[in-house]
Amino acid sequence: MEKNHEKESSKVVENEVDSSSKEDEKKEFVSTVDTRFGWENTFHSKMIDEWKSRNEPFVDNLVEDVIQQMAHQKIIAGEKEGSIIITPERIDILIQMVEENKDKYEHYETYLDILKRWKKGDFSTVDNDHNVLMRIQGSKTGGVATGIATEEQEVHYIFQVFAKQVDEVFGSTEKHNETESEFSDPKTWKDVSTPEGFNSYGIEPTLEAWIAYHAEDITKTTDVKEYYPRARRFITEMKYFRVQGEDLQKDFANLMMLQTWISHLDYVISVNDQQGIRTAENYEEMKKSFKYFTELLHDIDIVINHDGKGETFGFAYQLDGKKVQEIDTYIHIN
Repeated sequence: MEKNHEKESSKVVENEVDSSSKEDEKKEFVSTVDTRFGWENTFHSKMIDEWKSRNEPFVDNLVEDVIQQMAHQKIIAGEKEGSIIITPERIDILIQMVEENKDKYEHYETYLDILKRWKKGDFSTVDNDHNVLMRIQGSKTGGVATGIATEEQEVHYIFQVFAKQVDEVFGSTEKHNETESEFSDPKTWKDVSTPEGFNSYGIEPTLEAWIAYHAEDITKTTDVKEYYPRARRFITEMKYFRVQGEDLQKDFANLMMLQTWISHLDYVISVNDQQGIRTAENYEEMKKSFKYFTELLHDIDIVINHDGKGETFGFAYQLDGKKVQEIDTYIHIN
């Protein structure tokens, strides 16, 4: 009888452990729905669905907004302003819109890079995609993606926000499915580059080699006419080299914003030169922008190739730079 009692007691303990484990599993689920602002944006959803070739295209900000809102179902973020459910048809419509109107979009390469990966079902860097567009806009301070939702979280999101019951989600994030807890520290970062197809400068196709090359090469010119081509070349190649990590993503996004301003200044200077006008103010502004770009790139090189150790200019979020506010203010003013 005593042995039987021990067995029964053991079963009770096992059942309690199993029950406790199941309760823990239930508690571990975290919804990614923003119940304040993250509900379905039916207006913009309808605009995408009804757009036809040769119709007036969306303005830049709207393209960036709708892509971000589509990303919301797949990311983890504290704030999500509006949501648009991802469908292959909507991705195709946006690709067609951008391809037919490249001359109207300064960042068309970024839009197409994101959308064409999504079309293939590759959402392995959807959090970074979201943050890049958010930083291009420059006006938003909240809502940075800190990770990618699990499939369970996404299914729950689709049901809660779009009132649709699905058994599986569109696309895959399997290359990059870290949980929220793994990236809760804004300093934690990971190389998620996809360098296939990159074959330039005679260097290894790695994030480390690429950053090191540009950090050195970009300091070799003092010709104002070379500033924009060099900055643009770096930004264009970012489609091959990516990182995940809240603060380091902010630093890369700031490089993109600086390149946008450098592009504008290059255009203004070019037009003025054609008209025989030489404005010292524009040249000085170009030098200032390029100096910020060069020094921030140097700081990022310290992060990636020197484990954060070395002399810096203080412009990197990743290194808690003392001049982060200075560069942010400059970017957002312009």
